[in-house]
Amino acid sequence: MGNKVLTISYDETTGIVRTVAQGSVPAAEVARYLAQLQSCARRARFEKGRLLHLVDASASAVQPRDSFDILAQAARDHSRQDDLTAVVMRSQPARMQIALLSTHVSLCLFSGIEEAEAWLMTESRP
Repeated sequence: MGNKVLTISYDETTGIVRTVAQGSVPAAEVARYLAQLQSCARRARFEKGRLLHLVDASASAVQPRDSFDILAQAARDHSRQDDLTAVVMRSQPARMQIALLSTHVSLCLFSGIEEAEAWLMTESRP
């Protein structure tokens, strides 16, 4: 089947859900990923009280419209007010696309992983 363009994991130490996105993601891959994301989000909320999500999309570009629409709808439907999402992106067109997401989640764009993780850990403190 080739390499996955979306992978997800749960960091036991920090409670951060980590997504790595590479390239252009087909809609079928997005649907599979979202099921895994919901499982990780439930665990994070149970263990940490909220979802801290770090998306490394530094190797991604603008996504196909159908894939982006699925992601945007899921963000609106499944996000909670206290969720935090840090997205690492280098592509300016991709940054412009992610800015179109209209959710109530705190979402910030970063240039590097360390900076994004530091923001999540700082913002998640009571």
